[in-house]
Amino acid sequence: MRKTTACLISLFLFISTNAQYGIDSLRHLLTQTKEDTTRINLINKIASEYAESRPDSTLKYGKDALKLSGQTKYKKGEIEAIENLGIAFTMAGDYSKALEYSLDALKKSETINDNELIASNLSTIGFVYGLKGNAREALQYMLKALKIYEEMHSDLNSGKTLLNLGAGYYFLDQLDSSRVCLSRALELSRRTSDNANVAAIYLDLGMVHSKMKQYD
Repeated sequence: MRKTTACLISLFLFISTNAQYGIDSLRHLLTQTKEDTTRINLINKIASEYAESRPDSTLKYGKDALKLSGQTKYKKGEIEAIENLGIAFTMAGDYSKALEYSLDALKKSETINDNELIASNLSTIGFVYGLKGNAREALQYMLKALKIYEEMHSDLNSGKTLLNLGAGYYFLDQLDSSRVCLSRALELSRRTSDNANVAAIYLDLGMVHSKMKQYD
């Protein structure tokens, strides 16, 4: 999902933006599923799908997943539910609660050594700090996330993280670093056909070159 600051630099959070039919399909599957772990995974997926358009629904489904995960002692499901709650509060503009939940999800992710969850929560925390205007703090978390994504050879998530890094460096007026990150992001996003990311990168590169007075 795309958020735009007063400076019109793009920041992306790693949440799904699938169409409504995807949510409807997941809800239908949920009615057909009895096994607890699968139900929790579906509920968390639905919560994630709603994050951009209906954060209140993300909050509801996130709480449902958290409750069921606790009852069944499904740790990964619990962490994903907490992560979704953090995202819901981010979308609602309650950054204090967003950080509270996201930091908790990160800590719990580290206890089970799940690198994908660790990187995802690092990215979310960096995103929240970026929205709060704390670019330096945001960069610290995003750089950690990027390192993990690169070790995982996840070009898709590396591209998204590099876009956020480019935005962070732009805020700090470190334009050369911003341009390098955005150029790397463009290469990876083209490779993975992440067209939404590509469009945002072009926007940001245009702003960087404009600020550097490079118009060619």
